[in-house]
Amino acid sequence: MNTFKYLFLLILCIGSIGSFNNIFAQDKTDQVLVAGKKPLKQSDVDTLIEFYEWAFETRFTETQRSKFQSLVTADFRRNQAKERASIDEVLKTFAQISAAPEDVQQKGREIFNNEYIEELRRTPNDEDSKFMLEIYENGRKNENPKVTENSPGNSSNRPQIGGSDTKKIVGKWKHSGGSGGARDHTGKTLYNNGDDVIFEFFADGTMTFLNEKNTLSITQCRISETTKIPGTYTISGDQLTMNFGTGNSVGTSTCDKKGNFKKNLAPASLTKQFSVKNLESLFRPDAPLVLVFDGNEEVYYERVR
Repeated sequence: MNTFKYLFLLILCIGSIGSFNNIFAQDKTDQVLVAGKKPLKQSDVDTLIEFYEWAFETRFTETQRSKFQSLVTADFRRNQAKERASIDEVLKTFAQISAAPEDVQQKGREIFNNEYIEELRRTPNDEDSKFMLEIYENGRKNENPKVTENSPGNSSNRPQIGGSDTKKIVGKWKHSGGSGGARDHTGKTLYNNGDDVIFEFFADGTMTFLNEKNTLSITQCRISETTKIPGTYTISGDQLTMNFGTGNSVGTSTCDKKGNFKKNLAPASLTKQFSVKNLESLFRPDAPLVLVFDGNEEVYYERVR
């Protein structure tokens, strides 16, 4: 499972709680699934399932539990030392987050999912990724209050995003701004300023907003700010409603300590009119596909994937 490199995000959320010893007392009769110096036991798999059920706010079916166990067992057999260390870290972190207040748990859940799910989507054909995305999507079924069980064609309670309009908008859309830069006679960059805004819409009704700002000042200070927000979206005609979850903004600066920060962003909702069209420009004979909000064709988002 490609989980473990994201656990530090949870650890950051719960760092003030303290460490726990004897986190999960394992019964001496605990079934050994893979033998070894530090074997894989049934209780390990059961607790991993509890962790994902907590993270994704869902419940595994018996079939899914069996499938998950077979995947973990196969991974453990391939690299026992690495998987044992990773599983132990999950157990420890889950024990800590489970003991935290609900608001801390929710914050940790959102931060973890934001990074982990994006990584899974990068390898959609991988067996582990495909399976974990299925589990994650189970937990999203009841997320959109506008869709009820009695809504025709929406028995799964997913956002109403079907139809040709959805197919048009699914993808990654980028707008690059900033004031540009300059170089000296040797080719050295004197200064530059870039500001990339990216919307990525997925076919399952989820989305990600990303804003990356990077500056090299004339005094050679490097300043950056990255804002990342997960969310869901719905489409009704030419209206796009984006429901943003809890996001975060991270800043760094090589010259000013105040420029080094990490802050959380509150959930918000935004509705825009949208259109998808081919760009008509003498400077772009390739006529790329672009996304336009509220008819403002001067600020367009070019499809990059």
